[in-house]
Parts: sequence; structure tokens; C-alpha cells
Amino acid sequence: MRMRRKIRKGAVNRVIDAVFHPFFDDPLAVVLDGVAHLLNEGDLEESLLKFARYNLPFLLRWLEREVFGGGESGRSGRSGKG
Repeated sequence: MRMRRKIRKGAVNRVIDAVFHPFFDDPLAVVLDGVAHLLNEGDLEESLLKFARYNLPFLLRWLEREVFGGGESGRSGRSGKG
């Protein structure tokens, strides 16, 4: 039973990635991706750590570029992980 749950979560995570990753130039898509993974995984601590590792750097670069006018222009800074 435990293995089936893990497989289902993995399949759902792949669907979440397929839905949100194409739109990762938009920071809202990055945040929604993190929320969707949290809801699927059900582990707040692990989800926050993964979000901080994979998505927070992108969001910080986006803020620097779009809000504060600095940073690299024209690059999303995403590696496709998430």
C-alpha cells in the first residue's frame, strides 16, 4: 500500500510539473507549483525546503530584476528543476 501511494504521488508531481513549469517565467506559476506540490506531498517542512532550494532563488532574481531594476535581463534563471 505504501509503495502505491508513493507511485501515485510521483505521478501527480509529474502532472503538476507539466502544468506549471512551462509558465515559470511568471512568478505566480512558480508559487502555484510549490503550493500544488505541498498539497500533493502533505509534508509542509519538506515542501518548504524544496521550494527554498529550487524556486526561491528564481523568485529573488525576478524581484531584483523586475521590482528593483537590477540583475540579469532576459533570463529566467530556471534550470527546470522543481
